[in-house]
Amino acid sequence: MVFRRKSGLQWPLSAHQIVSWSIFAYNLLVFFIQIFPTYTEVQKIVLGLAIGISLCIVIFFLGLLTGSNPSDPLVEAYLESEDQR
Repeated sequence: MVFRRKSGLQWPLSAHQIVSWSIFAYNLLVFFIQIFPTYTEVQKIVLGLAIGISLCIVIFFLGLLTGSNPSDPLVEAYLESEDQR
């Protein structure tokens, strides 16, 4: 039987997942450590709110999509019938 994931959160995690999450976290960290302090206080508030809201949306959809099963039910049924042969 061939290993197939039911969702993106099933262990072991894919190397692509780990790399993409690491790059996303690194980019966010670099922005807040190096770029964010150069703005004025009003700009910091506006940017902080905009980035905070967009980050919450990204994390929400990350969890929603990573936890979902993207496979077609007909293809799954066919592959399972092939595995039983």
